[in-house]
Amino acid sequence: MDQKVGASGIKKACFAALALFLTVTFSRNAYPVEPVSAQKEVTDYLTHFYLRPEPAQASEILEKVLGDDYYKSQEALRENVQPLLAYSFGKIARLHPEVKENFKALFEKTDHAGRALIIGIFNFCADESDRGYFMEKAKSEAYAAEKDVINQVFGQGLPPVIDLTTREVAGGVQLDFYWNDFFITGDTVLLKKILNVISRPDKSREKLAAYFAKEQPPVTERIVMDILKSSFEIFINDKKEIVTNDDLDIKLAFGLMMMDQGKEFQRLNQTIVFTNSEVSYLAAKGAAAWALGSNAVEHEKILKFLEAEAQTLSGSPLIRMLLIIGFAEFKKEELDSALKHIDQCLALDSQNVQAHHIRMVIMKKKGDAEEVKKEMAVLEELVPELTAELRRNEKS
Repeated sequence: MDQKVGASGIKKACFAALALFLTVTFSRNAYPVEPVSAQKEVTDYLTHFYLRPEPAQASEILEKVLGDDYYKSQEALRENVQPLLAYSFGKIARLHPEVKENFKALFEKTDHAGRALIIGIFNFCADESDRGYFMEKAKSEAYAAEKDVINQVFGQGLPPVIDLTTREVAGGVQLDFYWNDFFITGDTVLLKKILNVISRPDKSREKLAAYFAKEQPPVTERIVMDILKSSFEIFINDKKEIVTNDDLDIKLAFGLMMMDQGKEFQRLNQTIVFTNSEVSYLAAKGAAAWALGSNAVEHEKILKFLEAEAQTLSGSPLIRMLLIIGFAEFKKEELDSALKHIDQCLALDSQNVQAHHIRMVIMKKKGDAEEVKKEMAVLEELVPELTAELRRNEKS
């Protein structure tokens, strides 16, 4: 039965069996360390493979993973890194089967944790020949430590092929697998699946509307309004109507991700109870929106995809998409285009604090002091705490 959400938030889970066995296996040698230089090289290779497909380097990059303590660290475990690595390298091997022999060579010379990761990779790319190879290894005393894992993955036949282009995203942590798949293949169907998460119904809007539709104790109601405004930039007017048109699931999720707002969500949750499943739902939408915005800055293909998809959207998904596009263009110094999309966003959601803030910075970069002043005045009315902080930052 669903319980009221606790401060610990959502438990990560995706491709559960594989994630569990990799996590248990790696955690035997896990200890906290700082990421070292190999992490950047590995990340760059895997997140730009669709742009620069170099399968011949896959075994070299995998070897760096196997030799880097970061990938056995507690931080990597918390971030679900091993299953994601297994999926990415498995996807490369499925597209470029010639790399598998080199992966097997690494399997034979690496340690137990490394062997577990490579078995995980073959979980996503093995054919009958590969299965035969691992089943033979399981018979050898030299691979006694891996026997159970091999039988778990291959004992009942080949693992099923996973094709994420045919599946909708089931939960927030699964988003990382869709992203990793896109970075290997460049298939925009995967971006569409991620975008579909943002377009799901705004359940927090329904929940808040139901709360304000009923008679509430005036003091409690005012506290709720103040929390929504100051911590989550969700505005309620004197008629108890929600005047924010942006997606409220995403705004609450963003608030949870930033600074101390988790505590503010707990305060809100004392009055408007969000269950674990409800928090998981809004967190998935927030994670999808955040990742689309972040990756659109670095990947032109993603930005162009979002610009095209925006033409098909309406309502709060369109507002969020215009904000994502405008922010990405601003970060890329495409100020005129960014301003166009931010203005379109504000035409649909006039009290969008993030959009006003971006617009103010754009105008500052364009040297329009009058527009900067206007935007500062709007922000001062909407969120005086933020404006005070902005003024302090200008003086410092």
